[in-house]
Amino acid sequence: MNNLLPRIWTRIANECDWDITEVSFRTYDDISIHFEPYMPVDLSDEYAMANTMVMFLFIGKGTNRTYFIQWIERRIEVILKMEFPKEQIAWDPDQALKCECVEDSARYLERSHLFRLSLWEIMQKLVNEETLFGALIAQILERLKFSRMTGLYLIFEYIMLEIPNPIIYDPYLKTDRAALSTAVKHWNDAAEHNRPYLRILKKNTLCLGGRPLLRLMYIGWKFGVKFQPSLSNWAGPTPADQVTLDKLVEKYSPLPPGVTSVLVVQLPNTEEGHFFPAERGKPSLIQSDNFTTFKAADKEVQQLFKGRNLNKVKEKFSSEGIEWKFITEKAPWTGGY
Repeated sequence: MNNLLPRIWTRIANECDWDITEVSFRTYDDISIHFEPYMPVDLSDEYAMANTMVMFLFIGKGTNRTYFIQWIERRIEVILKMEFPKEQIAWDPDQALKCECVEDSARYLERSHLFRLSLWEIMQKLVNEETLFGALIAQILERLKFSRMTGLYLIFEYIMLEIPNPIIYDPYLKTDRAALSTAVKHWNDAAEHNRPYLRILKKNTLCLGGRPLLRLMYIGWKFGVKFQPSLSNWAGPTPADQVTLDKLVEKYSPLPPGVTSVLVVQLPNTEEGHFFPAERGKPSLIQSDNFTTFKAADKEVQQLFKGRNLNKVKEKFSSEGIEWKFITEKAPWTGGY
């Protein structure tokens, strides 16, 4: 979240009337019954939860319909403008609680990762302050996990932490269940030793009037995974340019927000002749390029050539037709040798 948001929110909160209504809410059903007269009859069930949550977040001390509509309209507009300062948000107070308005808000909630985080932070702050509504807010916080406001943001955390995911079976997310199950399956099918290399890769795209947002998210293998050969064919880390894309499987998933792709990286074929050249035959030329480690290399060579070792090396290289070039100390400034 933008670091400025807490300060902005604190300033706005101090300027607003945050007295709680005298109506006593003890359960979520109590809230639903209280706000039922304000709900438009044409409001679809899909947005009822989101609308109720927003109304609860911005409730004022007055329950008069006119005052309440003006109050909630101002609060929502302020927050939207905080999140989308470059956007020209058309707002009609008379339509503040109409279905079209709720749908527009839901689209913002669906598209804006920051806005979902804002609401989530506000709810957590209220819980942490142990207000009169603390227990009730905690209950709503749990319900929010199953709504489009924050639930989709949490899915990845559920998958990574391998927590049993009840959101898959919630009727509200019925349309996303297959895609979510597929995303979980990809994670579960990954070998245990490969899971540390699974990462979320984000890509900027332009949306909402040209504002860049992290819209596309990929679950991919971490590039440069070390190859683990046996001692007989140790080759060290696999070069990054040798790691290639095997296949790309695109799935729609409710990971926030949009398209998820599963990348499977194929390691290079270690049977290729150039991969282990020393095992495919004897070289005709050994070239020692030691540069800054010249002194250390010189000591190793002197140790190798002590006593009868020098004659053995010469005889071996001569019989095999191998030439060994060893650079001089000033090689970088003298053309190489």
